Amino acid sequence: MTTEQKEAIDRLKELVELRKSKNKIKYDNCICATSDVDIVLNLIKKQENELKKKDKIIDELAKAFKQDDVRSVEEIKQFYERKVEDDNSKE
Repeated sequence: MTTEQKEAIDRLKELVELRKSKNKIKYDNCICATSDVDIVLNLIKKQENELKKKDKIIDELAKAFKQDDVRSVEEIKQFYERKVEDDNSKE
């Protein structure tokens, strides 16, 4: 994550906390810009695309390694999904 992305997320978090603490806040007091929202949305979109790519790879690996009567495609997919999750949690 870039510094720009982290700063945008921090500003949005600050805005959320401010709105939670004050039920009525005027929009002209907003501490973040539209560009902050765009940065975060683009980051989410990028992460979503990366997850789709990983899912596709997992599907392809599961099909490639399937052996009749040994493991189902679903069992192999679950194995690789857990592996990807474990790798991501280490980052």
